[in-house]
Amino acid sequence: MDLDAKIRDTNDLTPAVPDPATGDLRTVNRPAEASPAHSRTMQAHAEAALWVSEARLRLATEAANIGLWDWDLNANTVYYSPEWKSQIGYRDEEITNSFDEWQSRVHPEDLGPVLRKIAAYLENPQNRHVVEFRFRHRDGSYRWIYAQGNLLRDAGGKSVRMLGCHIDITERKRAEEELHRLSQRLLQAEDAERRRIAKELHDSTAQDLVAVTMNLGMLQESLAPGDTKAAHILADSIALVENGVNDIRTLSYVLHPPRLDETGLAGVLVEYAAGLTNRADTRIRVHVAPDFGRLPEDMEIALFRVVQEAVSNVLRHSQSDSATIRLARKGGAVVLEIEDYGRGMVDAGARGVGITGMCERLQHLGGRLDIESDAGGTIVRATLPLCTDRK
Repeated sequence: MDLDAKIRDTNDLTPAVPDPATGDLRTVNRPAEASPAHSRTMQAHAEAALWVSEARLRLATEAANIGLWDWDLNANTVYYSPEWKSQIGYRDEEITNSFDEWQSRVHPEDLGPVLRKIAAYLENPQNRHVVEFRFRHRDGSYRWIYAQGNLLRDAGGKSVRMLGCHIDITERKRAEEELHRLSQRLLQAEDAERRRIAKELHDSTAQDLVAVTMNLGMLQESLAPGDTKAAHILADSIALVENGVNDIRTLSYVLHPPRLDETGLAGVLVEYAAGLTNRADTRIRVHVAPDFGRLPEDMEIALFRVVQEAVSNVLRHSQSDSATIRLARKGGAVVLEIEDYGRGMVDAGARGVGITGMCERLQHLGGRLDIESDAGGTIVRATLPLCTDRK
């Protein structure tokens, strides 16, 4: 079908207009030729289509609980949709078109960062403006809001309006917080089980094997002279048991170093690096201030796990003959760095199981993990805030 035919078909459509009394759509006959009455009918048809479109948008926003807003930047007035107001417990007529209606309800801790983000977007708009913040409900509680907006400019390029929406994400935030708490409890349970198993291996299994070694030694001394076969068997057995004892002690140390509870992280890192240097081909140095002191238990465990994972990656992947561990207090935070001088990471942004585990441990304590890598080596940096009210 050609374009003219499509236009003719469109012209043959019977328009629908809203009934003045009920608002329901009803059809009207199209006049045979253009006339003032025909023009009015076409206008009514366009208004009806607009009415239907707005009704559909209204139903969609109500169903999705999406609040709309339209900010006039020149007048500093804002249109808030009824759904926007109902999200925080108000009727349509109870909130005016003032910018302060929004600003006064943003949580005090979030207001500064949100306003700065808005100002930065207005100065240099890129894509959409997106922000999350806490917003006060009529009942005094705070709801989490996801807001996004777009900027409109006039013909001269001046920003004149900003249109956007509010979406209540409180339930999502609660679910995330609950997941965070569950993950933290799982990590705590894992650390407690590691400590228990390490103690059992060190205090029971390893000691039993030491006793077996002593018994084998006494049996070796009681052998008849010339019984070389039995002597070789006993010597091999003693060597196997001693290797088993060393393996168990190493495993126990990896699960939970006993001296971590006694001397703290700084002392354990020195011992850990010395042990690895003796067993591996990589020299590991440790730099810690003599007066570094102790940290809360959960912080020491988290940072030690980061060292274990990072050093393990150095030994397996970096091809570096040395590495450096640095631990320091800087500006109200603890900063741990593990640096190697090997071939670097192919993709420093990629996250395997080990890096993901390090990130989760640090995030539970309000910290973060940063990785810098190039052809000259890799630095894994863990930062944890020091809170004076922590036990």
